[in-house]
Amino acid sequence: MVSVVESSLESVGRSLNSEAALKLLELKAPPLLQQRMDVLADRCGEGVASDEELSEYDSMIQAANVIAILQAEARRVLFPSQP
Repeated sequence: MVSVVESSLESVGRSLNSEAALKLLELKAPPLLQQRMDVLADRCGEGVASDEELSEYDSMIQAANVIAILQAEARRVLFPSQP
């Protein structure tokens, strides 16, 4: 089942031009953000994260999911013949 967010982002993705699609595919978390995500992932995995840390990590995961959906749409724009 496709989520409302995913469905909405697919329509945005279909409006991408090649230049915007390429820029989306180049997106990566800055090193400091990635380090923070790694720390939070470890703390959550160990069961020692505070409520604030859990909330922060959840927000990061949600943002990463949005970016992943947009990147999938960018690949469809750039490589329409691939499944």
